Amino acid sequence: MWPAVILFLSGCIGEVTAPRCRVAADCDLSAGYRFCHHGYCFKHPLPGDLEDAKAPYGSTETSGGESSPTTCSPDNPTSKGDGCCPAWGGRDLSQEPDCLRWRFALESLTPPRLATFAEPRADAPAVVVNTSRPAGTERVRVIYTAGLESSGELRWEKEVGPGETPLAPVLRPDGGAVVATKTHLVLIDVNDGRSRHEVELAVAVPPVLLGDLRLVAVERDGAVHLLDEDLAPSALGPSFAAGVSLTAPVAGETYGERLYVVDDAGGIHAVSIARESPRPGLTEWSLESDAAPLAGIAPALFDDYLFLVTANHDLMIVRDEEVAGVLTASFPLGGPVAGLVATSKGTVFALTNAGALVALSVRPGHYERQWSREIFAAGSALSPVWLGDQILLAANDGEMAAYRLDSTAPEPLEPLWQLTPTESFGGDILPLPGGGLTVGFRDGAVAAFEIDVGALAAGGWPAARGDTSQTAAQIGVVGD
Repeated sequence: MWPAVILFLSGCIGEVTAPRCRVAADCDLSAGYRFCHHGYCFKHPLPGDLEDAKAPYGSTETSGGESSPTTCSPDNPTSKGDGCCPAWGGRDLSQEPDCLRWRFALESLTPPRLATFAEPRADAPAVVVNTSRPAGTERVRVIYTAGLESSGELRWEKEVGPGETPLAPVLRPDGGAVVATKTHLVLIDVNDGRSRHEVELAVAVPPVLLGDLRLVAVERDGAVHLLDEDLAPSALGPSFAAGVSLTAPVAGETYGERLYVVDDAGGIHAVSIARESPRPGLTEWSLESDAAPLAGIAPALFDDYLFLVTANHDLMIVRDEEVAGVLTASFPLGGPVAGLVATSKGTVFALTNAGALVALSVRPGHYERQWSREIFAAGSALSPVWLGDQILLAANDGEMAAYRLDSTAPEPLEPLWQLTPTESFGGDILPLPGGGLTVGFRDGAVAAFEIDVGALAAGGWPAARGDTSQTAAQIGVVGD
């Protein structure tokens, strides 16, 4: 590495200390230097170089002598420092220096919980993170929330309130993040971290966003509340007994706005959450069966079908028939399950802790187990994440893999890439606005990878996301 120099550029104010470089490979990525401009290393693109920064891999000369970025694809050879992360052909990206965008270490007693927007926003950081930390010398834990830029730099950080285990932030389309402490829900402006509103509600699972600015929250005492844009609650009714442990709820609209939850006794409940309903906040129906579903695995929803995992490691399919829930089918999954995800084409994926991915097809009156593939060695897995035509699978020991799905091909899973970092994953795996992937680790760190994870469907992530002590399931329906 060449010695650092003081660089003066016309049109720039002040001095910039930067190492010398010929190409981006000469720059120290671990120190955050990702760009080589005019012979010097920079952590960020210069104002006149924004177009090049969007696709930093390679360049070709045009007739006018100007350079234009080439495409990062299997058709172009790649080399260290060219900014291209070769996420194809099943390659292991762990030793690819161009794949790690940044890593930010956060002090946390528990794995960080992450949330991202579907599209880049000038008024929002790229990642909103919830962590849990000790408060002073006392044995008290406090929930902290932080906003991380797309460059990995900290935009803001704030102490929110007491709490043992952080829940995932819930991001609203107006740029607000709803964060849960032990006793309150707090609405934070993601632009600067300021608190807008708060309400005294003790929840064990994150509220569910209803597609606008409203949320529905279930308190620990079983009461259901509808929250307006200022978090002002309207009690909908006591739907559950106090002390009942619930999964993260799933919201559906087949028969008006309904909330579907599973309790720790194995009961399945559909609760009306529409203000205009004649029974707002009251249970429309409950279903109990001998094969009780597990409260530790969040359910998945497709149309009026609810998918649940039972204590016997079966996939239970329940259909909402408006006035009753009807058990329609059950499939053996072969072992404990990490999580479920349902796509809008009626395919349900289940990832077992033994590392097997099971695919099932669901049509009215027709349920079929399509195939099963061994992905990981036996261990503890995280819930699958569905991104357009790709599925991301991860194990707690630090192994991640992505596959493209083609149900018409003889082999339905096409390996795209794998990642085996030295650290263990801690929960959330999310796409970054504008491209890339962000991951939380057990030691509290958050990292971003320069990996193409496919285009998200219109509307981005599902409004409801699972959140339990066993798994951080991504639930709901996304387009494919």
